Amino acid sequence: MLEALASIGETGRVYYVVLHTPDQLEDIYSILIDDNRVVTFELERGRAKPKPVEVEVVSVETFRRGFRGTYRKQFELKLEAAKEDLQVVDD
Repeated sequence: MLEALASIGETGRVYYVVLHTPDQLEDIYSILIDDNRVVTFELERGRAKPKPVEVEVVSVETFRRGFRGTYRKQFELKLEAAKEDLQVVDD
């Protein structure tokens, strides 16, 4: 996963999988990077080193607006964990 993110120029210190949607031919991932952005992309299945396609990078605020209820609570928990992890990394 880190290799896929690096191939599109996305690096960070803390990563959380926010959403993973398996499909027949590809998997769709949304990854929280640090505590400031979410990268969503598709990875083709069955390839040794698939390249991410359909890449979208949005701010945490923009991503958050798309969810309510349980999914939003889960996202908020992951965001809080990312913030705590960043403090540990920075110390």
